[in-house]
Amino acid sequence: MVDSLYEKQLNCHSPFVHEAVYFSGKDTVRPWETPDKSISTLLQEWLLVKEQLQTHFENRNKKDTFIFMRKGISFFIEFLFWTNERPVILHPQIEYGSLQIKPVNIKERFEFIMDRPNLFHSYMQLCELFLEQEKSYKKAIAMKKMRK
Repeated sequence: MVDSLYEKQLNCHSPFVHEAVYFSGKDTVRPWETPDKSISTLLQEWLLVKEQLQTHFENRNKKDTFIFMRKGISFFIEFLFWTNERPVILHPQIEYGSLQIKPVNIKERFEFIMDRPNLFHSYMQLCELFLEQEKSYKKAIAMKKMRK
């Protein structure tokens, strides 16, 4: 269970806030250093966004779909880096090769989503990437425990 004080400090509502503060040299919560505490909160935020996206796709509301897809994409990037115990470093291209835990064919699949965020297929692909990353992360945790 997530510590309530930690959860209050975490604030996953706004993507990349902790990285912005961290890279500016200020003291902040570093969720990538404690993924066991931060990932569940991040995934809860994703579920809220996912629910909104489902509604906007059903209603064919392209403007709001784009807004929520952008937020979902941002959460996935955080999820990808935090499960690898790293802060998000935004460059024009993500260095996928340096990440140990990642979905299969991440580069191609994520580029598809980024190029076509308003497509329902992109939304489905984003959902699949979240599921695969979560499974890979849980597998990595289990393997780590077995080695101890």
